[in-house]
Amino acid sequence: QVILEQLQTPLNHLLVNAFDHGIEGDRSAIGKPETAQIMLQARMIDNQVEIILKDDGSGIDVNKVHQKAIARKLCDSNTALRREEILNFIFQPGFSTTAEVTSLSGRGMGLDIVRSQITSLRGSIRVDTNPGNGTTFTIRLPLGLTLLPLLICRLGNCVVAFPSTSVLDIFLANEVELAESSANSDQNPENQIEWRSQSIALFPLQQLLAFGNLLTKQPIGKIILVLNGQDQPFAVTVDAVTDEKPLILKPFDQTINIPPYLAGCTILGTGQVVSVVLPQELNLEVNLNQSTPAAKITEIITPTILIAEDSIATRRLLESTLRSIGYEVIACRDGQDALETLKSLSQKSTQAVQLVITDIEMPRLNGFGLLQTIRTDSQIFATPVIMLTSRSSDRHRQKALSLGASAYLTKPFDSNTVLQAIQQVLQISSAN
Repeated sequence: QVILEQLQTPLNHLLVNAFDHGIEGDRSAIGKPETAQIMLQARMIDNQVEIILKDDGSGIDVNKVHQKAIARKLCDSNTALRREEILNFIFQPGFSTTAEVTSLSGRGMGLDIVRSQITSLRGSIRVDTNPGNGTTFTIRLPLGLTLLPLLICRLGNCVVAFPSTSVLDIFLANEVELAESSANSDQNPENQIEWRSQSIALFPLQQLLAFGNLLTKQPIGKIILVLNGQDQPFAVTVDAVTDEKPLILKPFDQTINIPPYLAGCTILGTGQVVSVVLPQELNLEVNLNQSTPAAKITEIITPTILIAEDSIATRRLLESTLRSIGYEVIACRDGQDALETLKSLSQKSTQAVQLVITDIEMPRLNGFGLLQTIRTDSQIFATPVIMLTSRSSDRHRQKALSLGASAYLTKPFDSNTVLQAIQQVLQISSAN
């Protein structure tokens, strides 16, 4: 009910655009039925609600949108853009190709509001058009807790899951035949395979994931999954398929920015938190010539990260995100709990924890107190510490850095920014 109420404004804007921009004035003159059609439908796909609004009107003039974007300096005339990228300009604030202002439109207001409200619901919206035959807007929104059949896969040191309904086929990599067009090509000879009498794209899964470069173990790619993409099937390589079972899927909240292809997470019987990937939302525009760095021959130690955070939601989201990458995580409810845990573990090994991520404002012992105590302790003084806080003032930042913080990040935070900071800090630490 709450989601439906929040969709009222976006859907109203889309309907107004369909009436005012999409439907032609004199349809019979161009050989169309006088009665126009606007279709609104909704359906369930995995743990998402998909809402489609489609009209049979004149469609969107892509060239006109492109020229308008160039005039507004939203893009460069010399830069080649894909059709989808050009169409996305219509969601920019104040963007309108209509010369006249009417009672319904022409003010450049509406579609930017639509996208912002859909985004606030952790959803996505895309547009497609067929000039002369109409425009289609597709909205996807995540649901709450959902029992969903999931295929559990291993990729290097990471475990991910796909909705079983999105997996069209599974087979061993050595059973696949290369598509003739790719096999005889000098570029990317192994990025297409033959599947059911058609050629489909093949990607190493780590190249499609934002955290692919953080894998501490080199993926092997023994298994190929054929997935149901946004427009057509495509294939990815993984190391192994470990299980398939119905599991509870919990979507992420808005504490951190999550890539659109992550539907949420699930918890295995072992307690491991696993990210669930939506194939339809993966960006297939990747550089296939970029290869993942080869793994070291020596044994790789999975870094252990300790989190000191009194917010349960933030703590759980950080823990889930880091575990999905492959890090070992110790979650503590405040600075005092973190300090006691660090000292206890240091009695067993001086390298028990490779990194601490801490908030500043916490009960019992705050982040500054925790950082200062770590830096004055003879056993754990060299442990890198990243401050992650809502305090964005230079005064707090300078105090943290003067006490020996390795990095200072502010909330709300982007998961990719946090992961990049972790990687940089760990690299510097290991080099020292």
